[in-house]
Amino acid sequence: MTRIVRIGPDTIGLLDRIAPDVFDAPIDPELIGAMFAAGNHHLFVALDADLVVGQCLGMVLHGPDRPAALYIDNLGVTGTHRRQGIGSGLLKAIFAAGKEA
Repeated sequence: MTRIVRIGPDTIGLLDRIAPDVFDAPIDPELIGAMFAAGNHHLFVALDADLVVGQCLGMVLHGPDRPAALYIDNLGVTGTHRRQGIGSGLLKAIFAAGKEA
């Protein structure tokens, strides 16, 4: 059974074990630190026990002529866990976060 968790500075340690094909490249601590510092990014992961098997990254964009909008940048689920509703669960979580922003 998987669970969806929002990643922030206090939960970043959950990214220590990531299944193949969840992210496009290895996690870079400097880049993820900059992402958190920006303040408008949302990263959710799906965990199977302590293994990250899916992720969804989005950001809230603000413009001078339109209301804030959520932009989904990336969604990935490892092959062994596809077709189980994990991607849908990640999108549901990030949409809820976008509405709060």
